Amino acid sequence: MISRFYRVVFLLSIGAALSGCKSTHPSPGFHLGENTGKLPPGVPRRVGVALFAGESPINQQASDQLTAGLLNLGFDVIERSNFQAIIDELEISSSDVISEPTRAELGNQLALEAIFTGSVTGEESTFWIDSHINVKLVDIDTGRIIWATTAQDPRSRISRRKVRGDVKTSITYSVNEVLRQLKEALDRRTASGEEVKELFNGGT
Repeated sequence: MISRFYRVVFLLSIGAALSGCKSTHPSPGFHLGENTGKLPPGVPRRVGVALFAGESPINQQASDQLTAGLLNLGFDVIERSNFQAIIDELEISSSDVISEPTRAELGNQLALEAIFTGSVTGEESTFWIDSHINVKLVDIDTGRIIWATTAQDPRSRISRRKVRGDVKTSITYSVNEVLRQLKEALDRRTASGEEVKELFNGGT
């Protein structure tokens, strides 16, 4: 189950942005709206989000918040508790690469079409807060990367005297940036009318 704490933090951050509160930094840029349940033709709908590589608990926070955002975009996201054990059992390393045997098992047991993998880092000092997230959407059948992006807290390297929060807050901003880039890719695909799995690459 998605961590209730991180989901509340995530939704509160979006609510603050929508409320128009004054701030010394830009808003996350991705706003949760009504879930239309529509994805462009050809884009995998039934997906999972693997636990991100990185230090605990920020890796769980990033994975959980990405899951919440994907649901809003119209993806059918399978709970990580249903498949993380398969990954833990079959994967040799804790990297963000999913091996062929693991993909086959996920496809056979859960009918997953694709899986989001990634890594996250967060750092802070007396003067700044920053975080980075790398995300890949991998096709279960072929192992091909359908979409990939790298995102960073848009407030990065801003003095902590001007930014409220900590690394956890920074992770929320970085996840919002990932979701913003993914939404843009989906919107471009919808406008193009193409019916293929691969999405345009994001990135900063």
